Amino acid sequence: MWFVRRLLLSIVLAIVLAIAADADAGSKAEAPGAASNDEEAASTDLVRPGDLTYLGAFDIPPGRWQDPKSRQYAYSLGAIAYSALGDSLYVTTHAHAPNYVGRFDVPESFVDTPVAQELNGAIELPKLDRDKDVRTRGLYFDERSGLLFYTQHIWYNVSAVDMPALGAIDPVTGTRYGPWWVGDNNKTAGPIAYNDTDRKLYMGLGGVAGAASTNQGPAAYEVDPFGIPLAGSRLPYTALLSHPHAVGKDTHEVMSTGERWWVSTRYWGAAVIGRTALYFVEEGEREFYGTGRRFRATYPKLTDCSGPGTGCPRSDAKGYHHDIYRPMVYFYDLQELDRVREGQLQAWDPKPYAYYRLPELPNGAYFGGAAVDYANRRLFVSQRSGNDKRAPRIHVYGW
Repeated sequence: MWFVRRLLLSIVLAIVLAIAADADAGSKAEAPGAASNDEEAASTDLVRPGDLTYLGAFDIPPGRWQDPKSRQYAYSLGAIAYSALGDSLYVTTHAHAPNYVGRFDVPESFVDTPVAQELNGAIELPKLDRDKDVRTRGLYFDERSGLLFYTQHIWYNVSAVDMPALGAIDPVTGTRYGPWWVGDNNKTAGPIAYNDTDRKLYMGLGGVAGAASTNQGPAAYEVDPFGIPLAGSRLPYTALLSHPHAVGKDTHEVMSTGERWWVSTRYWGAAVIGRTALYFVEEGEREFYGTGRRFRATYPKLTDCSGPGTGCPRSDAKGYHHDIYRPMVYFYDLQELDRVREGQLQAWDPKPYAYYRLPELPNGAYFGGAAVDYANRRLFVSQRSGNDKRAPRIHVYGW
């Protein structure tokens, strides 16, 4: 009897050891489809929605209504650029003087939404076309050269008139560089993002009047202006992310709702962190062409206009409108953009790997721009008319 017990015990022990060996071998084996070590290392450079931590916000003062528009920040379009010199932020002035930029300190604490202090008077950016009504849409301050780069586009450019898209200025000496032509102004002269790895600028414009000549989604036209080319030069560029309007082709971006990008969808602000390009998009649930008043009458249950941050169309002007204006962030993998550069993908093929609704901003919020402080891992997001004085509110995120 004891022999049978020993035999059974030996058999059970052998089975247990075999199972353990298989489990150990399985834990060391790479699962089918698993990322390689290089792919895993690259994926850690991607920013996920859960990586963004809200640090608080601060306000830009509106200025005095008696002052010239070039000294006021109420109704600013909200384009911003970060400078490590003095830990400061460049901000565009009133929308009626959009080619002026002031500089403000970044408060040490964001508790109770402090008001930033202006560090110097606003500087004038050269208008890239003095005969047109232009808007400054993108800013980037380059620490190495000390230059402030900016983009300007023609307001309400339905006829797709072209003009230079990019310029630069030394904020200290006032020395001006450019302007430079970069592709079609209606496609390129928008938010600017800086890729520190490649030392290139990504610029692109979408969601403006003249739908057939602009992008139907976020855009990244890669340029290298740091060699300071001659004024009037046409800078070489590579369209790494582009969504041209094309009949018969599905070139529009796909929104978080699963629908194709609308004519009325806007994005204002872009940033690059690690291997991620982030775009700040205002989405909705329903699009309509006509006056805002007619939209409200047609969809009364969808357009609550009872107060700020509701789903009410933004104006009564005739044109494309949508409701809600939900503040969203689109996350793109730069490796996908690299594949476009290498000819493996079309410029409209890269898709967001994540969408994220910023909970700190209400529906109806206007994005103004974005900027990055890489040393302190801070992302600044501008909300146009974000405070009760109609001046920008700057939201700050860590990662």
